[in-house]
Order: sequence, then structure tokens, then C-alpha cells
Amino acid sequence: VSQSRYWGYVFDVSNNRISHISAGVSTAFVGLSSGIFTITAQQYITSSDANIKQDILPFTEGMDIVEHLNPVTYRYKSAPTATPQLGFIAQDIEPVLPNVVSLVDGVRGVAYDRLVTVLVNAIKEQQG
Repeated sequence: VSQSRYWGYVFDVSNNRISHISAGVSTAFVGLSSGIFTITAQQYITSSDANIKQDILPFTEGMDIVEHLNPVTYRYKSAPTATPQLGFIAQDIEPVLPNVVSLVDGVRGVAYDRLVTVLVNAIKEQQG
């Protein structure tokens, strides 16, 4: 594996740090051992090059999915006095957009960056 294609994350429980390794550059992120992490970075990039994709098809859904999204405020049970967060409940999104919900160790998560595609289409429909 060439260095420019090396990506990874390292969690050091001794000092509650996550390190992200990208193309040989390490950037430290500070986190909490309870599983709630605040990641600070100048940018976050998801690979999107056509050269690494196949079966590319237009995605046309938008407003029909947005109408089923229910934004909520919440606090994590592990941090009941923390500032309320904004977001969604994964179980509510899963029936209408299952490919943005993941299940790891029995806990569902939402890939919020994937919602951008749906929102762009919803805006296009409104402007239509």
C-alpha cells in the first residue's frame, strides 16, 4: 500500500486521543472515553473520485425523503447535563433512507454527510 493511500484511526485510551492518519500525516483529535467525541479539523474529505466508483446511477429522490425526516434535539444518556444536540434518530431515518444508517456493536449511527445529496435534490424540486 502506498503512503498516499493509507488511511486510519488510532484510539489511545491512555490519554483519550484519536489520531487520524491520512497520506502519512497525523492529526490529533481530542475525545472522551465515554464514546462521545468532539472532532476538530480544518476539513473533512470523503473520497468521491469517479475512478474508484462503479455502477454510478442518478439519485433522484429528494422532497419525498425530506418530508419523512424529523429533526430532534437530544442529550446523550452518558452526558445528561451536556448542551442539547441537534440531529435525527437513526431508527426514524432507516425505513426511508437505509443506506445512511449503520449498525456497529448494536448501536445505530447516521452518516449525516450523505443527507446532502437528498437535500440538494429537495431544493432542486422546490426551485423546479
